[in-house]
Amino acid sequence: MDMLEQFIHSTVRIVGNTEEGLEVSATGFFFSFDIKIKDEEKCTLFIVTNRHVFEDLESVKLVLTEIKDNNTKDTTHHVKISVGALQDGVVFHPDKNIDLAIMPMGGILDDLKNKGKNILAPCLNDSLFCKEEELDGMQAVEDIAVVGYPNGLWDEVNNLPLVRSGRTATDIRKEFNGERKFIIDCSIYPGSSGSPVILMNRGTYYHNKTVMMGSRFRLLGINSAVYQSNTQGVFNIDPNTTLNNIITPIPNNLGIIIKAECLFDFLPLIERRAEAELGLI
Repeated sequence: MDMLEQFIHSTVRIVGNTEEGLEVSATGFFFSFDIKIKDEEKCTLFIVTNRHVFEDLESVKLVLTEIKDNNTKDTTHHVKISVGALQDGVVFHPDKNIDLAIMPMGGILDDLKNKGKNILAPCLNDSLFCKEEELDGMQAVEDIAVVGYPNGLWDEVNNLPLVRSGRTATDIRKEFNGERKFIIDCSIYPGSSGSPVILMNRGTYYHNKTVMMGSRFRLLGINSAVYQSNTQGVFNIDPNTTLNNIITPIPNNLGIIIKAECLFDFLPLIERRAEAELGLI
Protein backbone atom coordinates (compact mmCIF):
# COMPACT_ATOMS: atom_id res chain seq x y z
CA MET A 1 0.00 0.00 0.00
CA ASP A 2 1.60 3.29 -1.08
CA MET A 3 1.36 6.48 0.96
CA LEU A 4 -1.63 7.93 -0.87
CA GLU A 5 -3.54 4.66 -0.48
CA GLN A 6 -2.69 4.67 3.23
CA PHE A 7 -4.25 8.11 3.59
CA ILE A 8 -7.31 6.96 1.66
CA HIS A 9 -7.83 3.74 3.62
CA SER A 10 -7.20 5.43 6.97
CA THR A 11 -10.39 7.47 6.66
CA VAL A 12 -13.62 6.38 8.32
CA ARG A 13 -17.13 7.42 7.34
CA ILE A 14 -18.99 8.68 10.41
CA VAL A 15 -22.80 8.66 10.28
CA GLY A 16 -24.83 10.05 13.15
CA ASN A 17 -28.17 11.36 14.27
CA THR A 18 -28.86 14.76 15.79
CA GLU A 19 -31.32 15.40 18.63
CA GLU A 20 -33.89 16.31 15.96
CA GLY A 21 -33.44 12.91 14.32
CA LEU A 22 -31.60 14.28 11.29
CA GLU A 23 -28.96 11.93 9.85
CA VAL A 24 -25.66 13.59 9.01
CA SER A 25 -22.26 12.33 7.93
CA ALA A 26 -18.69 13.39 8.64
CA THR A 27 -15.14 12.15 8.19
CA GLY A 28 -12.63 10.74 10.64
CA PHE A 29 -9.30 8.97 10.26
CA PHE A 30 -7.27 6.44 12.22
CA PHE A 31 -4.36 7.99 14.09
CA SER A 32 -1.87 6.36 16.45
CA PHE A 33 -0.56 8.33 19.43
CA ASP A 34 2.72 7.27 21.04
CA ILE A 35 2.48 7.69 24.82
CA LYS A 36 4.72 6.78 27.75
CA ILE A 37 3.26 4.90 30.74
CA LYS A 38 5.58 3.81 33.57
CA ASP A 39 8.58 4.44 31.29
CA GLU A 40 7.11 2.16 28.64
CA GLU A 41 6.25 3.34 25.14
CA LYS A 42 2.74 2.43 24.04
CA CYS A 43 0.77 3.04 20.86
CA THR A 44 -2.86 4.00 21.28
CA LEU A 45 -5.29 4.05 18.38
CA PHE A 46 -7.94 6.74 17.97
CA ILE A 47 -10.22 8.20 15.34
CA VAL A 48 -9.58 11.90 14.80
CA THR A 49 -12.40 14.22 13.73
CA ASN A 50 -13.89 17.59 14.69
CA ARG A 51 -15.23 18.58 18.08
CA HIS A 52 -18.50 19.75 16.54
CA VAL A 53 -19.11 16.29 15.03
CA PHE A 54 -19.46 14.67 18.45
CA GLU A 55 -21.01 17.68 20.14
CA ASP A 56 -23.83 17.80 17.59
CA LEU A 57 -24.59 14.05 17.52
CA GLU A 58 -26.28 11.75 20.03
CA SER A 59 -24.93 8.54 18.51
CA VAL A 60 -22.74 7.55 15.59
CA LYS A 61 -22.05 4.65 13.28
CA LEU A 62 -18.57 3.96 11.96
CA VAL A 63 -18.40 2.24 8.59
CA LEU A 64 -15.39 -0.07 8.74
CA THR A 65 -14.00 -2.64 6.33
CA GLU A 66 -13.55 -6.26 7.34
CA ILE A 67 -10.83 -8.20 5.53
CA LYS A 68 -11.91 -11.73 4.68
CA ASP A 69 -8.80 -12.58 2.69
CA ASN A 70 -5.66 -10.45 2.87
CA ASN A 71 -4.82 -11.33 -0.72
CA THR A 72 -8.18 -10.47 -2.26
CA LYS A 73 -9.60 -6.99 -1.92
CA ASP A 74 -12.90 -8.06 -3.47
CA THR A 75 -13.69 -10.15 -0.42
CA THR A 76 -14.07 -7.19 1.91
CA HIS A 77 -17.33 -5.98 3.32
CA HIS A 78 -18.44 -3.34 5.78
CA VAL A 79 -19.07 -3.49 9.50
CA LYS A 80 -21.25 -0.82 11.04
CA ILE A 81 -20.47 -0.09 14.65
CA SER A 82 -22.99 1.79 16.75
CA VAL A 83 -21.23 3.85 19.39
CA GLY A 84 -23.30 5.25 22.22
CA ALA A 85 -22.48 7.28 25.31
CA LEU A 86 -20.13 9.46 23.30
CA GLN A 87 -19.25 11.74 26.17
CA ASP A 88 -17.76 8.77 28.08
CA GLY A 89 -15.35 7.83 25.33
CA VAL A 90 -14.57 10.94 23.32
CA VAL A 91 -11.65 13.19 24.27
CA PHE A 92 -12.07 16.83 23.29
CA HIS A 93 -9.16 19.14 22.58
CA PRO A 94 -8.26 21.07 25.78
CA ASP A 95 -8.74 24.37 23.94
CA LYS A 96 -12.45 24.82 23.20
CA ASN A 97 -11.56 27.08 20.30
CA ILE A 98 -9.78 24.23 18.51
CA ASP A 99 -12.33 22.10 16.70
CA LEU A 100 -10.81 18.67 17.33
CA ALA A 101 -11.87 15.49 19.13
CA ILE A 102 -10.61 11.92 19.25
CA MET A 103 -12.36 8.63 19.99
CA PRO A 104 -10.49 5.52 21.24
CA MET A 105 -10.68 2.58 18.84
CA GLY A 106 -8.37 -0.01 20.38
CA GLY A 107 -11.10 -1.63 22.49
CA ILE A 108 -13.61 -1.66 19.63
CA LEU A 109 -11.13 -3.30 17.24
CA ASP A 110 -10.08 -5.84 19.91
CA ASP A 111 -13.72 -6.81 20.48
CA LEU A 112 -14.21 -7.29 16.75
CA LYS A 113 -11.02 -9.34 16.52
CA ASN A 114 -12.26 -11.60 19.31
CA LYS A 115 -15.37 -12.15 17.21
CA GLY A 116 -13.20 -13.25 14.29
CA LYS A 117 -13.40 -9.96 12.37
CA ASN A 118 -10.15 -8.54 11.00
CA ILE A 119 -10.65 -4.81 10.39
CA LEU A 120 -8.64 -2.84 7.86
CA ALA A 121 -7.30 0.08 9.90
CA PRO A 122 -4.10 1.61 8.51
CA CYS A 123 -3.32 4.49 10.84
CA LEU A 124 -1.52 7.77 10.42
CA ASN A 125 0.94 9.07 13.01
CA ASP A 126 3.14 12.05 13.74
CA SER A 127 5.94 10.71 11.49
CA LEU A 128 3.79 12.07 8.66
CA PHE A 129 3.94 15.63 10.01
CA CYS A 130 6.22 18.11 8.26
CA LYS A 131 9.61 18.45 9.89
CA GLU A 132 10.86 21.96 10.61
CA GLU A 133 13.41 21.81 7.80
CA GLU A 134 10.69 20.73 5.37
CA LEU A 135 8.48 23.64 6.36
CA ASP A 136 11.38 26.07 5.98
CA GLY A 137 11.91 24.91 2.41
CA MET A 138 8.29 25.05 1.30
CA GLN A 139 6.67 27.54 -1.03
CA ALA A 140 3.95 30.04 -0.17
CA VAL A 141 1.52 27.91 -2.22
CA GLU A 142 1.60 24.09 -2.18
CA ASP A 143 -0.53 21.35 -3.75
CA ILE A 144 -2.87 19.54 -1.36
CA ALA A 145 -5.54 16.83 -1.31
CA VAL A 146 -8.56 16.45 0.99
CA VAL A 147 -9.81 12.91 1.68
CA GLY A 148 -13.35 12.43 2.94
CA TYR A 149 -17.06 12.18 2.31
CA PRO A 150 -18.36 15.50 0.90
CA ASN A 151 -22.15 15.64 1.06
CA GLY A 152 -21.97 12.06 2.38
CA LEU A 153 -20.79 10.77 -1.01
CA TRP A 154 -18.64 7.63 -1.03
CA ASP A 155 -17.88 4.43 -2.89
CA GLU A 156 -20.28 2.21 -0.96
CA VAL A 157 -19.24 -1.02 -2.69
CA ASN A 158 -15.57 -0.62 -1.81
CA ASN A 159 -16.05 1.55 1.31
CA LEU A 160 -13.76 4.27 -0.01
CA PRO A 161 -13.82 8.07 0.33
CA LEU A 162 -13.46 10.72 -2.35
CA VAL A 163 -10.25 12.68 -2.88
CA ARG A 164 -10.47 16.37 -3.75
CA SER A 165 -7.43 18.32 -4.90
CA GLY A 166 -6.50 21.97 -4.49
CA ARG A 167 -3.85 24.33 -3.17
CA THR A 168 -3.02 26.15 -0.01
CA ALA A 169 -4.52 29.63 -0.01
CA THR A 170 -2.36 30.89 2.84
CA ASP A 171 1.23 30.13 3.73
CA ILE A 172 1.25 26.98 5.90
CA ARG A 173 4.49 28.19 7.50
CA LYS A 174 2.52 30.98 9.15
CA GLU A 175 -0.44 31.05 11.54
CA PHE A 176 -3.55 32.41 9.87
CA ASN A 177 -4.81 35.42 11.85
CA GLY A 178 -2.60 34.34 14.75
CA GLU A 179 -4.27 30.91 15.08
CA ARG A 180 -2.87 27.46 14.38
CA LYS A 181 -4.79 27.26 11.13
CA PHE A 182 -4.31 27.79 7.42
CA ILE A 183 -6.69 28.18 4.49
CA ILE A 184 -6.97 25.99 1.40
CA ASP A 185 -8.47 26.63 -2.01
CA CYS A 186 -10.51 23.44 -2.49
CA SER A 187 -14.16 22.48 -2.78
CA ILE A 188 -15.36 21.70 0.74
CA TYR A 189 -18.91 20.56 1.54
CA PRO A 190 -20.76 19.19 4.60
CA GLY A 191 -19.48 15.69 5.29
CA SER A 192 -15.88 16.83 4.89
CA SER A 193 -15.65 17.78 8.56
CA GLY A 194 -12.68 15.92 10.02
CA SER A 195 -11.06 15.19 6.65
CA PRO A 196 -7.28 14.86 6.62
CA VAL A 197 -5.57 17.48 4.47
CA ILE A 198 -2.47 16.16 2.74
CA LEU A 199 0.52 17.79 1.12
CA MET A 200 0.55 15.88 -2.17
CA ASN A 201 3.61 16.10 -4.41
CA ARG A 202 4.06 13.46 -7.08
CA GLY A 203 6.98 13.28 -9.52
CA THR A 204 8.59 16.61 -8.73
CA TYR A 205 8.26 19.36 -6.16
CA TYR A 206 10.03 22.53 -5.03
CA HIS A 207 12.16 22.61 -1.89
CA ASN A 208 14.26 25.67 -1.06
CA LYS A 209 13.45 26.98 -4.55
CA THR A 210 15.04 23.87 -6.06
CA VAL A 211 13.22 21.27 -8.16
CA MET A 212 13.33 17.91 -6.38
CA MET A 213 12.58 14.54 -7.95
CA GLY A 214 10.25 12.07 -6.25
CA SER A 215 7.01 12.16 -4.29
CA ARG A 216 6.11 13.69 -0.95
CA PHE A 217 3.03 13.11 1.19
CA ARG A 218 2.55 14.79 4.56
CA LEU A 219 -0.36 15.26 6.95
CA LEU A 220 -0.81 19.03 7.09
CA GLY A 221 -4.04 19.34 9.04
CA ILE A 222 -7.69 18.56 9.60
CA ASN A 223 -10.57 20.28 7.84
CA SER A 224 -12.84 22.16 10.25
CA ALA A 225 -15.15 24.46 8.30
CA VAL A 226 -15.63 26.39 5.07
CA TYR A 227 -16.13 30.05 4.41
CA GLN A 228 -19.50 30.88 2.88
CA SER A 229 -20.93 33.74 0.89
CA ASN A 230 -24.57 34.80 0.80
CA THR A 231 -26.46 34.98 -2.47
CA GLN A 232 -29.58 37.12 -2.44
CA GLY A 233 -32.55 36.60 -4.73
CA VAL A 234 -36.32 36.93 -4.82
CA PHE A 235 -39.16 34.44 -4.73
CA ASN A 236 -42.39 35.45 -6.42
CA ILE A 237 -45.37 33.36 -5.31
CA ASP A 238 -47.90 35.32 -7.33
CA PRO A 239 -47.39 38.22 -9.76
CA ASN A 240 -49.75 40.33 -7.63
CA THR A 241 -48.02 39.66 -4.32
CA THR A 242 -45.03 41.33 -2.74
CA LEU A 243 -41.67 39.79 -3.64
CA ASN A 244 -39.93 37.97 -0.80
CA ASN A 245 -36.17 38.26 -0.35
CA ILE A 246 -34.22 34.99 -0.17
CA ILE A 247 -30.67 34.76 1.14
CA THR A 248 -28.86 31.48 0.46
CA PRO A 249 -25.38 30.65 1.78
CA ILE A 250 -23.03 29.05 -0.74
CA PRO A 251 -19.49 27.72 -0.15
CA ASN A 252 -16.74 29.81 -1.69
CA ASN A 253 -14.26 26.91 -1.84
CA LEU A 254 -12.07 28.18 0.98
CA GLY A 255 -11.59 25.57 3.69
CA ILE A 256 -10.43 26.36 7.24
CA ILE A 257 -7.80 23.83 8.29
CA ILE A 258 -6.48 23.12 11.79
CA LYS A 259 -2.75 22.43 11.74
CA ALA A 260 -1.76 18.81 12.39
CA GLU A 261 0.57 19.89 15.21
CA CYS A 262 -2.53 20.52 17.37
CA LEU A 263 -2.85 16.74 17.74
CA PHE A 264 0.19 16.82 20.05
CA ASP A 265 -1.99 18.64 22.58
CA PHE A 266 -3.92 15.41 23.19
CA LEU A 267 -0.88 13.50 24.51
CA PRO A 268 -1.11 14.61 28.18
CA LEU A 269 -4.85 13.86 28.20
CA ILE A 270 -4.35 10.40 26.73
CA GLU A 271 -1.53 9.58 29.16
CA ARG A 272 -3.59 10.64 32.19
CA ARG A 273 -6.52 8.62 30.90
CA ALA A 274 -4.34 5.53 30.45
CA GLU A 275 -2.82 5.94 33.93
CA ALA A 276 -6.29 6.23 35.44
CA GLU A 277 -7.42 3.05 33.71
CA LEU A 278 -4.38 1.24 35.11
CA GLY A 279 -5.07 2.64 38.59
CA LEU A 280 -1.83 4.65 38.64
CA ILE A 281 -3.53 7.92 39.58
